[in-house]
Amino acid sequence: MGSKTIKKLQIVLPTVLVFGLLAGGIAWYLKAVERVMENHASLSKISDSDLETIIDIHRDCFTETRIKNLSLYFSKYYDVPETVAKEEAKKLAQKDSSKERKFFRTLKNVGLMREKGTIIGMYNCEPEHLVTKGAMMVYNVCLRSDRRGQGLGKQLMHDAIDHCKKPGMKLALTVYQYDKKVINFYKRLEFTQIDDLEDWDNEFDYFNKILMEYQPSAKQ
Repeated sequence: MGSKTIKKLQIVLPTVLVFGLLAGGIAWYLKAVERVMENHASLSKISDSDLETIIDIHRDCFTETRIKNLSLYFSKYYDVPETVAKEEAKKLAQKDSSKERKFFRTLKNVGLMREKGTIIGMYNCEPEHLVTKGAMMVYNVCLRSDRRGQGLGKQLMHDAIDHCKKPGMKLALTVYQYDKKVINFYKRLEFTQIDDLEDWDNEFDYFNKILMEYQPSAKQ
């Protein structure tokens, strides 16, 4: 390689590198701004189309899990065969789904993640007084299935922590005790298990769950 060629490379390569970095940075920025977080005091005024999107995402996240745990609950506390418990669980889940629009319209302190204007994730938080004696509880954390595994769940939860954490109040959430993947996800976000909720096992909302609390200074 001649000296003239080397000199040309010395000039061209840094220029290409700079433009490449700029282009990459712009691409990253454009991709980032495709996604925005919104915080709502309630969903009472959200559009019907957005409401339907939220319901679809929530069903995708929780319907099968709810049926599974209703079935386990009926089997344990009503001493019915597993097949009967599962059928009753499906009926109850379908009955609950008919009330979804009213439920979501009255939901408080909601965070919505949008991508190019379309809702792809959500959470909400409210004070809880039964098992935590006044902690702010994060509920309904959910991300559209085709957007999982891309770091967006972490982004969603960081927003939930920032939005829901209130001075003088603990921040908590519940997780199904068998869902180790989700438990480990929350541990990486500095949530720590503080209760197995066995004393509340007969209450379906806490059946088969553990209570985790946000403790950013605690060692996981």
